[in-house]
Amino acid sequence: MKKIKLNIHSNIIYMVLFLTNIQIKSTLPTLDFNPKLKTLSTLLHENNLDISNVLNVTPPLTPQWKNFNEANTELSKLKKKDTAPSIYKQEYLHLIQNIHSEKMYTDASKNQVGVGDAVIWNNTEFLYKLPSSCSIFTAESFAIIKALDLITEHHLQDTIIFTDSLSAINNIKNTYNPSDIGLQIQNKIYTLRNTYNYKIKLFWIPGHSNIIENEHANLAAKTAITSTLSSCRQIISSGDIQKLIANRCRLKWRQEW
Repeated sequence: MKKIKLNIHSNIIYMVLFLTNIQIKSTLPTLDFNPKLKTLSTLLHENNLDISNVLNVTPPLTPQWKNFNEANTELSKLKKKDTAPSIYKQEYLHLIQNIHSEKMYTDASKNQVGVGDAVIWNNTEFLYKLPSSCSIFTAESFAIIKALDLITEHHLQDTIIFTDSLSAINNIKNTYNPSDIGLQIQNKIYTLRNTYNYKIKLFWIPGHSNIIENEHANLAAKTAITSTLSSCRQIISSGDIQKLIANRCRLKWRQEW
């Protein structure tokens, strides 16, 4: 039997829920389906999965055939298993020694208690608390979004955002098939660059390499999970909600069968 993979886009997730708001019935007489089986919408409700905060997806502003030149992953050429933290730090310091742009450092943390984000700018911490259902990838990407929001709010015309999430930055570089949150970042940067003539660069730096600013962001992100000073942001990506639904459905299936 050929398997068909459904890719639920966040813009049509409500339609999917509407279409699945029916009881599952079997056409096979040999199978007796448990009448307690729930619809997808009921499953979401019972497990407190709120899709009202799923990120909206807007059409891409960056043409797919154009490279996303605002991201620098040069340091990733140094393989972590073969590179001492001191070498990474030395290369990082060499990289920024002639840079006079504003510098922001982002990081995210996830544990059994929750999910936290942090942006460090001018030695000031901006802390955010996210739903526990957020993946670390979504959290790392959302921290970059908050950095872009700070750039907009404070009219910063030349800024570098440093992140230690290579998966997030590679996703942002992908103009052909970015995630919903990656596309949102692309569009924000495109608007700031083309409407306001802002210069924005994303730089990847390795985590846990004794880079002081990155260590500060890492600690701040962990603090954000429980800090009363954190701003709560109820967001989740369509990718996260798909994984949650799939996991809950598997669990429900095991319980029923």
